[in-house]
Amino acid sequence: DGLSYPMTLVFLLKNNPILQHKTINIVLMGTSGKVEERIFIKTNYFEELTNYFPKHSFKFFLVGPENST
Repeated sequence: DGLSYPMTLVFLLKNNPILQHKTINIVLMGTSGKVEERIFIKTNYFEELTNYFPKHSFKFFLVGPENST
């Protein structure tokens, strides 16, 4: 189940001209700290992006109800 997140991003990025940039900022809206943050910390699912795009770096921003002030 966890690979559905990064593989969805792979699909979107392959069909988007944003890949002209070396650093890609990704904002995940509506994330839950209990789920998505745990996926980032305890797995390497999002490292799959570097397999598909080895010349790029990724910066993620989790924005959700538990992360807002």
